[in-house]
Amino acid sequence: MLFLLEKYCLVLLLGTWGLVCGGHHRQKSNDLQDAMHNHGGIPMGIKDINCDDGIHNLTVDWDGSEDAYTCETDRWLPIPKKPYREFHPVCEPIKRPWHRCMTTALQYDEVIPTSGEHRPIWAKFGEYRYLPVQRWLHNLEHGCVVFLYHPCAPQRDIEKLRQIATRCLRKHIITPYNLLPRQLPFALVTYGCKLQLPYVDERAVVRFVREHALKAPESQVTENGGFSAELITPALIASDIVDSELCRRDPLMLPEL
Repeated sequence: MLFLLEKYCLVLLLGTWGLVCGGHHRQKSNDLQDAMHNHGGIPMGIKDINCDDGIHNLTVDWDGSEDAYTCETDRWLPIPKKPYREFHPVCEPIKRPWHRCMTTALQYDEVIPTSGEHRPIWAKFGEYRYLPVQRWLHNLEHGCVVFLYHPCAPQRDIEKLRQIATRCLRKHIITPYNLLPRQLPFALVTYGCKLQLPYVDERAVVRFVREHALKAPESQVTENGGFSAELITPALIASDIVDSELCRRDPLMLPEL
């Protein structure tokens, strides 16, 4: 089936993806074919109104209710910090990373999933008023770190989390997540791993980012996402476009490990 004509090349669908230029067939990389297969045949990042364009049918993932990002009670008191307390991440088996169109509702068994089925269009990096899990799960595959906080968590700790996230790497998502329990109102999530915290411990956060960020099958993808609903603050470059230096030393914020 012929579907694209350029000046010298014909792109053909011959059961597999291939490129024919000047009469010579050049097979696309096995990585691309594997990615298509691993994602259930729905390509990533291709906006399609009949599947996912990042604009329509968004209520399938979130009905827009304010309780997703607002504290409906008094803000929780800070949990007392314990000196030299160690926090340990939990890493889980990777689940099938298929892309699902907005015609399919997605639910997860875990309170904080670290992999699984998700939307084809990943989110732009940055801070959101609220970003559904079905969207940020895709960002994890690109090596992103998702910084979660309960809307009722202490404001000072939320601000501390925000400052660390923006200094550590460009590939970050910051969003409230009201499923976090009161005793662990903060969490960091990467592909296959998560760290839950009772308060924002700078050393634990930085260590987790340095050990687990960018360790995902599509970390080499540097392009930003095509979804931006409820984006408050777009991410800026922390070290460079590929985040080659995670949590670059900042004497005002980041502890030496």
